[in-house]
Amino acid sequence: MHMDGIFVKRVRARAWNGYFRWEVDLPRDVMEKMGVSNGDYLVFAVRKADWYDLLDLEEGGYVWSKLPEDVRKHVRELRLAEEKGGELTAGRGR
Repeated sequence: MHMDGIFVKRVRARAWNGYFRWEVDLPRDVMEKMGVSNGDYLVFAVRKADWYDLLDLEEGGYVWSKLPEDVRKHVRELRLAEEKGGELTAGRGR
């Protein structure tokens, strides 16, 4: 089952034999919906969250109306890139 846009609250990393071991907390209801059991393997497509990922950014909403136009444009570009299955690598000084 493919799910888009699961927000991960926290990621912890530990150094181990020249690698990082990542621990990820996912909501129980999401795991149940996906039918994931203990010991199953998962595939992640990830990107580091920006500050605006923590806000409710529904276009036309209160928070959206308070954002500067350049941030709104960048969020729109990110959404478009994610819809196309790609990744945005430029913009806002990155």
